Amino acid sequence: MNSSRNVIDVSRVTPSASSESLTLPLTYFDIFWYKFHTVERVIFYQLTDATRPFFDSVIVPNLKSSLSSSLSHYLPLAGNLVWDSLDQKPSIVYSQNDAVSLTVAESNSDLSRLAGNKPFPTAELHPLVPELHVTDDSASAVSFQVTLFPNQGFCIGVTAHHAVLDGKTATMFLKFWADTCKRQQDQTANASPPQDRLPIYDRTVIKNPNNMEAKILNDDSVEELDETVALKLPDILASFPILPPGSQLVSVAGSTRFGVYGLDFGWGRPERVLVVSIDQGEAISMAEGRDGNGGVEIGFSLKKHEMEALIDLLKIDHFSF
Repeated sequence: MNSSRNVIDVSRVTPSASSESLTLPLTYFDIFWYKFHTVERVIFYQLTDATRPFFDSVIVPNLKSSLSSSLSHYLPLAGNLVWDSLDQKPSIVYSQNDAVSLTVAESNSDLSRLAGNKPFPTAELHPLVPELHVTDDSASAVSFQVTLFPNQGFCIGVTAHHAVLDGKTATMFLKFWADTCKRQQDQTANASPPQDRLPIYDRTVIKNPNNMEAKILNDDSVEELDETVALKLPDILASFPILPPGSQLVSVAGSTRFGVYGLDFGWGRPERVLVVSIDQGEAISMAEGRDGNGGVEIGFSLKKHEMEALIDLLKIDHFSF
């Protein structure tokens, strides 16, 4: 199906209140994802009132102002992941006037098809997620895109560096942003931010006596660590057999406990939440069922013949993709 995207605007959204710079070293939990590909997610909302005038005058201004307010509580997201060949610990650095990129676009695609249960080429999702700015020594933490489907609805695309935003943190921020956006449209709502979604940046709570970050970043140290573990824990390592020929590892993006279908920015719950970046490797995505009945939603990105074989195997007419 032919589709096109028209970029309306690209702007920089700064935190509404930021009085100081911030440097946040990555922990050894984060370092593991330092060289991982970006994580891309798109959240679809059906809204027949989403005309271009309504989009320009209501949806975009509210999303932009609430994003600015939310970033003031999540300053690292407006900063950059910075690394130096002489420094073995990359850090997230926020300076005054740093900002996230927000792209506003319009698409002529069929939202109901993209948010539906039938398979379609994942390439159709790529125009709905923004690029992440990367240089030789730094990378933006996250970028956003809001795309209008005239008289159908809109979607919010998110591209994040996994070392800065894992699934839990990304969802926590999106919930904070959604709550802020919804509250600012409801004049009677409580103006205070939800305290249970405020981040904690105290690195001292994570004990790291052996400088694990440097060992993870240094290939030689990783090999030495592997040898040390092999000597001390032979029985444990023996319980992890080598994969037989023809086998492969599959990673899982998302969780059934993140609650992504509760992301209401003031125009209702999402129609569909998709992890676009699972098409970059052997991966599947997982989320709670949208209807809230305790089900599980699983997303696949496969070659066409593989998808057809999977659907035949499962013997169902409607497959959640």
